[in-house]
Amino acid sequence: MNKVFKYFLILLSLVLVIIPIIFAVILLKTSQNAINTSFSGDNTDRKSNLRSEKVNPSKDPVSILFLGIDDNKG
Repeated sequence: MNKVFKYFLILLSLVLVIIPIIFAVILLKTSQNAINTSFSGDNTDRKSNLRSEKVNPSKDPVSILFLGIDDNKG
């Protein structure tokens, strides 16, 4: 085997291993930062400026619409 070809294969294999690891670490750090900034536990008793009173979940229900395709036969 040629020395240059051997070094090229070693370099190529290192690049193919290191680049996905770097990408995974950057993705992990970005997602951790997004998760940490999306939740603020210091103000659990917050209220919207558009409402004058607190919402009672038993009297003011919330409707959630799930969209999708039903693949079940029957």
